Amino acid sequence: VTPPELTRRYHVRMIPESTAKRIPLRQVKSAYIGSLITIKGIVTRMSNVTPKCTVATYLCETCGHEIYQIIKSRQYTPLFTCPSQVCQQNGNNGRLFPQTRGSRFEKFQELMIQELPEEVPVGNVPRSITVYLNGELTRKCNPGDI
Repeated sequence: VTPPELTRRYHVRMIPESTAKRIPLRQVKSAYIGSLITIKGIVTRMSNVTPKCTVATYLCETCGHEIYQIIKSRQYTPLFTCPSQVCQQNGNNGRLFPQTRGSRFEKFQELMIQELPEEVPVGNVPRSITVYLNGELTRKCNPGDI
């Protein structure tokens, strides 16, 4: 069965209201994990845009089944043995070969955002935060942008 992540043709993006309160970068704490927040800062560093695998497809050399692996994080461990019922019943561990044509990749970019100079208390070092961009949000800004 083909996973919906492979057949889905749309992406949902949340855009904050114009009245959303901006949180100073220095006040972003662990309480905000899993929440959508609005911050403002200077882009100090950005990585190149690279492909990120979201669905990996494998083909079993023994039984011929296509196996799909949904990837939710930046790093993953590829599958090596076939989990299909045919290989399990026969007791053989079919080797899996990755199929890039059947996999799904999306654009990925990493930004480093530093707090604005006027928000840094006197004598302190500016704080920074890493932001991950996916899909069409990549290539939207350059270092030095606010």
